Amino acid sequence: MNNNERLSKPVIEQPFVIDVPEDTNIIFGDVSRFLRPGVTDDDIALSVQILAGTAMRRDVLYFDTRLLREPTDRMLERMLSLMPRNTVLVYPGNGAQAVKEEARSSAVLGYPAYPIPARRIMNNGSVVRVESSLTPSLEQALQSGQINGAVIVDDVSVTGTTLATVRKQIAAASPQPLTFAGLVWFSYGSNALPGYDLSASVCRYTCQNGKKPPFNSLSTWLRGDEQSTLVLGPYIAKYGSYPYGFTKQLEQIRRLTTL
Repeated sequence: MNNNERLSKPVIEQPFVIDVPEDTNIIFGDVSRFLRPGVTDDDIALSVQILAGTAMRRDVLYFDTRLLREPTDRMLERMLSLMPRNTVLVYPGNGAQAVKEEARSSAVLGYPAYPIPARRIMNNGSVVRVESSLTPSLEQALQSGQINGAVIVDDVSVTGTTLATVRKQIAAASPQPLTFAGLVWFSYGSNALPGYDLSASVCRYTCQNGKKPPFNSLSTWLRGDEQSTLVLGPYIAKYGSYPYGFTKQLEQIRRLTTL
């Protein structure tokens, strides 16, 4: 059976569909392992809702990504079963690391995994390009000619820019054609990713007004590093009704964690 025949089979069960109400933003993540003693998940969820209610112009849907652990494992297992031998898993950027950390399946953990740096360059809250680079270990593995496929895993695909950029870099580093698959936690509209032989999402979201809602990682906000600052500045300018209150409430949430 050749690869095309394998990839023509159904991949996974249908993704969860989230119908996002109009004028609603989505904040997602799992900060449970960073909670200080005595702090509960409910405390975090309530604090996020207070942030939305006191300092934002829009409602917020807070999504605990631990709910995605089992379906992500199932989908990855199924996807890997359809890929050629000697396939690697690639996790670009900080968001993808959250997906990797939720993996529990022994079948998934048995594959070589390569985190690579990647960051979105923003302009007025929109992604204009993605900067990423392959690690020396991944480049060496690809250049050996022994890798036949790559599954690229990320948290959110809105425009597909990150997945497209990383796929092109991996393809350019390999001396032979590769089979590509992509899996994301959240996608908008179709699961199909241009240039990928196989693609799927755990959750597919739709919007009542047809506009894509902004997705943001709570852990990214709380880290307080350069990437966090680059993301938060335009976000607060666009959606914050009370910037000072937004910043103070975010600091309050950060104090509930070790981030």
